[in-house]
Amino acid sequence: MKNIKNWLNKKGYEFKVDNYNMNGDIKQCIMVDNNYSGLYPTQEAMNNLNTIRAYISKHQKNFKVESRGNCTGILISPR
Repeated sequence: MKNIKNWLNKKGYEFKVDNYNMNGDIKQCIMVDNNYSGLYPTQEAMNNLNTIRAYISKHQKNFKVESRGNCTGILISPR
């Protein structure tokens, strides 16, 4: 989790760490802010999601990435 937070800080993403109820278990997760204007996600919002997803899948195998709220948020949680 510390490596992910350091990487997000280095890349300039805004995020918060919070506890979420994941199927009955309380787990510490990271919610990355990925706001955009307009009805649909912009190319930049989709690129942010894909960049984070690629980093997590390559370097942090025990975490998963989910988009939330039509890509306005990106949840990084333990598997």
